[in-house]
Amino acid sequence: MPKWSRFHEACLNCGTQRRPHDGKGYCKPCHVMMKLIWAAEKGDMPPRPMLTRDAIVGGLADRALSNEEFERYRCEYIRQYRERLTSLHHWEQSRHQRVTGWDIEETLQLVHGYIRPKSTLRPYHGIGRSLEDQFADDQRSIIYGLLLDLIDHVPWKGIDHEEFWRRVCQIEPVRR
Repeated sequence: MPKWSRFHEACLNCGTQRRPHDGKGYCKPCHVMMKLIWAAEKGDMPPRPMLTRDAIVGGLADRALSNEEFERYRCEYIRQYRERLTSLHHWEQSRHQRVTGWDIEETLQLVHGYIRPKSTLRPYHGIGRSLEDQFADDQRSIIYGLLLDLIDHVPWKGIDHEEFWRRVCQIEPVRR
């Protein structure tokens, strides 16, 4: 079997061999995230994200970031990109484990969140047990793999602007 890339057996982050090598030992989604992290670590930041209410209340609409705020800004970008890398790793590794009905239920909810408005609360809640009873291990693995393939083709929406500015401005989230 040929190597995945010249120097690597699989992606250094997620471990995939399904997606082609893109650069420096990473598949395309992981390499894109890593390039953004490397740039942010050097201080080369992308343009400011859209200001949210928290950022405006914090006064960031009318002034430049202080050194301390810029460091929180940079760290939050890196944290959210690393969180995305962790998700890519988790999804890829979960393809190689025993799949339960609950795994499928959780993944269906994730796919549903990508394609439906947030108004429908937990539409697949409780189906995990019936999936466990009705399908064999290999059948559940196929269903789960197909759901993860769907997730692979949904573009990442980028950083969470609300959480980003809340952390940069150090504002406590409102508990509902």
